Amino acid sequence: MSLTGTTNEEKIWKYLKSQGLSDYGIAGLMGNLYAESGLRPNNLQNGYEKSLGYTDETYTSAVDSGAYASFVRDSAGYGLAQWTYWSRKEKMLAFAKNAGKSIGDLEMQLDFLMKELKEGYSSLLSLLKSATSILTASNAVLTQYERPANQGASVQAKRAEYGQTYYDKFAASQPKGASNVFKERTTKPEAGNKYYITKSTGGWSPAIKGSPTDPDCNVLSNCVGYAIGRFNEIGGWGSCKYLRSVNAENFIQYKDAVLEVGQTPRIGSVIVWQKGATLSGSDGAGHVAIVERVISPTQIVTSESGWNCTNPFWTKTRNKGSDGNWGQASSYKFLGFIYNPAECCKDAGGAAATVEPVNTVSKEAANLKVGDVVEFTGTVHYTNANAKTGPACKPGKAKISLIYKLGESLHPFHLIAVSGGGSTVYGFVDTKDIAGAIVEKPVLKSIDEIAQEVINGKWGNGSDRKARLTAAGYDYAAVQKRVNEICAEKANTGTTSEPKTEPVKVEDTVYTVVAGDTLSKIAKKYGTTYQALAAYNGIANPNIIRVGQKIKIPAQAAAGTTTAQKPLTFAAGDAVIVNGKIYYTGKGTGGYIEKKNAKMYVTGTVSSKVYPHYIGVANTKGGARQGWASPDILTKG
Repeated sequence: MSLTGTTNEEKIWKYLKSQGLSDYGIAGLMGNLYAESGLRPNNLQNGYEKSLGYTDETYTSAVDSGAYASFVRDSAGYGLAQWTYWSRKEKMLAFAKNAGKSIGDLEMQLDFLMKELKEGYSSLLSLLKSATSILTASNAVLTQYERPANQGASVQAKRAEYGQTYYDKFAASQPKGASNVFKERTTKPEAGNKYYITKSTGGWSPAIKGSPTDPDCNVLSNCVGYAIGRFNEIGGWGSCKYLRSVNAENFIQYKDAVLEVGQTPRIGSVIVWQKGATLSGSDGAGHVAIVERVISPTQIVTSESGWNCTNPFWTKTRNKGSDGNWGQASSYKFLGFIYNPAECCKDAGGAAATVEPVNTVSKEAANLKVGDVVEFTGTVHYTNANAKTGPACKPGKAKISLIYKLGESLHPFHLIAVSGGGSTVYGFVDTKDIAGAIVEKPVLKSIDEIAQEVINGKWGNGSDRKARLTAAGYDYAAVQKRVNEICAEKANTGTTSEPKTEPVKVEDTVYTVVAGDTLSKIAKKYGTTYQALAAYNGIANPNIIRVGQKIKIPAQAAAGTTTAQKPLTFAAGDAVIVNGKIYYTGKGTGGYIEKKNAKMYVTGTVSSKVYPHYIGVANTKGGARQGWASPDILTKG
């Protein structure tokens, strides 16, 4: 069969779909293939590029031409699944030659993958065809088919996360642009959104231009143009399929026959008001708005626009009130709600659905991380992060195995029950059903014990000492005070057998950030590290500082008494934490991926004199390189 699609990921999804795999099974398999090769069929395992002297392209070409005859026995991972073992590579090479295809041909490799699954992994193939959970499918591929050296919880979580991305992108049954999850609009439509641009100027809207006309979305300011665009945007129909460009008060009169009208609010519906005593427009044109959230049967949140309004978009909390007019002026009369037929505006039984805004994340939830043991208080878990319904389970202790799109997905935390904790959870759960992380506080040493360790040099100096003591749970000021007292006592008694720390206090220097500054640049100026400055100033993200911000320089660093640390060196296999942009090329061209507190692994380095981004990094140890990083965005960890 010929592959269809415009990208590798789309082609792979459609191919696997044609082979009978379930959406969950496809997502689980693709998440693993992405971790192995980035979905690149000509990918040569990074560690072998240097040792063999080939790039992805030259290696593939040499194998195809016969110039390189060691493909089968060179132990180098290759292709979508990073086939490594000699017998599997031998079979794939023979399969490619028999098909008359390049060893790096995508369709050939997919055919070979299916051949392997059918002939040698039939139970796994059966699971992928019937899978109802991405994590279950992903773990099965990881442990039965790929079988890398590291199959730990963090690897499982990361591969399932990749799979969830493809599920969200390709599994939706609705038209392109639609979603099974209602997403509340809280901001003005973005520039170029065709639902809010007139047909005569390249958009989809049948409405007239707004007044004043918004430069980004020309049907604004106008309640009619906005309501038509938003109603259809929710359904993702790729055009303005429903509602006509008439006066607002006439929406119900001229609605499409398939659209239902009622008096009870539902998300995504149009709320309609009449203005004046008639529907002729002679005494007013009325008003319409979109219901974005149903708080209760008598309270809603709407998104709106209005003719001759200087603000083209706003949201408003509306109460039904004793007059039943939903907060509109007395010169208006509430007529009803036109219900949106989009799937995301209904629950499983077709009744009105209500949602909480999914972009609200508590501080406690934001601080949770994979590996945390939490108290699960819910009784339902789900097979994917945006499922509408799920089976029952028991509450109790559980471990977070995956966090997927916190603030966007309905059930962002994947939990696995902890043995003996009372729970039976194994799936995605709601944020509200997690009571919080269960943290066992470490047993701290006495002030005298830790002060003596400081004197003996175990906790570093200056800001580094402060950061390490604070991170370990100690009161830095109390420890330092005791250190100074012990040193003073030794000085008074003439005891010099143990090293002394200088008790003299030097005031910190305060530096004001100017345009072009980075924390690394400031740290270098004062002979310290950006990690030390971040810890000393309580900066959560060292990549973000603003002009005018005051940065305290530790006294020892400012005075030049702190020994400047040697630049970090990196070697293949090193685990690193990435905060910043990794680029597709060492020179920083061709695009980049933004990473935030991402754990990655070094694949190797090139010349730092030639390339500013000279450290290759991958998502997994020994995995496919995802990009090139500069050392200032890396910390070892």
